[in-house]
Amino acid sequence: MAEYCDRVMVMYQGKQVDELEAKALPQATHPYTRTLWTCRPNASTYGTQLPVLDRTLNFKGTPYAN
Repeated sequence: MAEYCDRVMVMYQGKQVDELEAKALPQATHPYTRTLWTCRPNASTYGTQLPVLDRTLNFKGTPYAN
């Protein structure tokens, strides 16, 4: 990601939940950002099904908690 941009803003249902430097994405502390990072495609996932974000997760204290 850092090859394409300096900063990243993560949104969920139209609301900003995180903003950080692109190079810091692997160390993100926000649970939604971390979950998205694990779902990203890369060379080793070519031709395989990517993980799907579990929409039933409930992260208490976050804007997207159930």
